[in-house]
Order: sequence, then C-alpha cells, then structure tokens
Amino acid sequence: MTGTIGGMICAVTATAIIASIASSLARTKAMKEITRIAGSLVLILAILTPLAGKGDGIGVSLPGSALKREIGEITQTGVKKQQTLIKSAVAAQMSEYIEEKAQSLYQIKCSVTFKAVIDENDVFQIESATILYPEKPTEDQARKIGALIAQECGVPVSSQEHKGR
Repeated sequence: MTGTIGGMICAVTATAIIASIASSLARTKAMKEITRIAGSLVLILAILTPLAGKGDGIGVSLPGSALKREIGEITQTGVKKQQTLIKSAVAAQMSEYIEEKAQSLYQIKCSVTFKAVIDENDVFQIESATILYPEKPTEDQARKIGALIAQECGVPVSSQEHKGR
C-alpha cells in the first residue's frame, strides 16, 4: 500500500512539474489553455492509475536501496509516458486550433500535423508542421497558413511542409 501511495505522489509531482513547464513555454493564450487542459488530464490520469491497481508494482518487502532503485525506475518510466501523452495531446489540440482558424479566417480547408519533441532539458518544442490540403495549395494559401502557424505556434515557415493530397 505504501508503495502505491509513494508511486502516486511521485507521478503527480512529476506531472505537475511537466505541465507547469509546458504551460510556461506556451507563447500564445490559446497554447497556454491547451497545455493547461492537457496537463490537467494527465494529472488526473496520474492520480487514478495507482488507485485502479495498474501502477502497483512496488513491494514493501524490498530492501531500502532496491526499493529506491525501483521507485526511480518507475518514476522515470512514468515521466516518459506522461511526456509522451502531453506531447501528443498538445500537438493534437494545436492542430485542431490551426485547422479551425484557417477555415474561419481564410476559408481554407487543411489538415495540420505537428512534430513535437521534449529535448534533453525537458523543454517542449514543436519541430515542424505538415499541412495537407484537399488539392495542391496555391502560393497564397501556403503563405497565409504558413504565417498563421509561425505566428500562433512559433514554427518557422522553413520548418513547414505544404502539400496537396
């Protein structure tokens, strides 16, 4: 039981730290809102997973150093899973936001996919964007959507790929 509580405390703490870092790195109000929602969802997951019995792999009978090593490994695995969840959730929310904005501002239908990474310093970054249009985009469409993505998400035009289906 104490292993479950300790694991839950570690997971919740790690999630809160990652969520606050992701939120502080967000450049726009929309991005801050997206990271806040994604962080909240992952925080709820971190709380409920041990209660459901899914994270109960720590036995109280382990010696002290083995227990610390086990907790460290579980925490690292949990942090990596949480980073992946946050990265995916934020990228999906950003995609949806840009697609809606492109449609409402410019009446341009497109599908946006972001490639996000968390670097060795645990900094969340969007590396690139791929924008798919129902047919080959015009220069004007690519320019408008490229500028929108650069402004709203901080992805330079040079890291964007625009293509028709």
